[in-house]
Amino acid sequence: MSDAGFLKASPPDRRRIVVHSGKSGWHDFHFQEVQVFGEGTFESVTTSLTVSMTLGPMRIARGLSGHSFLDHPTDPQLSFPGDVGVGRWKGTQRGWHLFLKPSTVERLSGRVFRSSELRPANGTRVAIGHLLRALHVDVVTGHRSGPALGEAIASSIVQQLYDEIGLAAPDDITSPTVNARVQRLCDWIEAHIELPITLEAMAAESAVTVRQLCRIFRAATGYPPHRFQATTGTDPFASRGSDPHAGFLA
Repeated sequence: MSDAGFLKASPPDRRRIVVHSGKSGWHDFHFQEVQVFGEGTFESVTTSLTVSMTLGPMRIARGLSGHSFLDHPTDPQLSFPGDVGVGRWKGTQRGWHLFLKPSTVERLSGRVFRSSELRPANGTRVAIGHLLRALHVDVVTGHRSGPALGEAIASSIVQQLYDEIGLAAPDDITSPTVNARVQRLCDWIEAHIELPITLEAMAAESAVTVRQLCRIFRAATGYPPHRFQATTGTDPFASRGSDPHAGFLA
């Protein structure tokens, strides 16, 4: 099993993986329960979005010398791709860790993954702690419900992260903000019409995935974004009549 960024613990026998999701059937995320013993040092480079929760009190000192030991938070914490950690720990304790690739976050959320967008979500989230506990139970009991349960729990955790910072799901096509999003994209296409614009570029401009872009654009206008690009200059909402929400529930 990959540690998704935990490179080294010293002494190495003071850290062990208690359970992991190696037989879960999940393809692009995984879960571990890790235990550390006594005291030691660690070095890590995070390669995924990691949702972690320490299960009881322990103390951490950042850096290998000169820094005081402080109580480590026991509420869920986020680590981001590229984050580096070096330090020391004191105390035997266990922790849960959910590792999500950026592409997994995009698949589960329908958003383009941006670390800077999610960083404000780092902090106390009671619901995420409960969801991590449910994921742990699924792993420990051998995934009796198959991989779909873990997928649903991971999806809920990702949505909780975005809910925490007040961002509604981008596939809510009944949201009043969807038309404004599509209109801004149409304006952007018209401003760059002399350039070859790909669906990927449109999606990046709208901060959604290509799949979500096509869905919300068609829901708002009645046709896909590449058709608007080919016929730019027309009213993107013309096919919906005077009511900008007409057809959303069709």
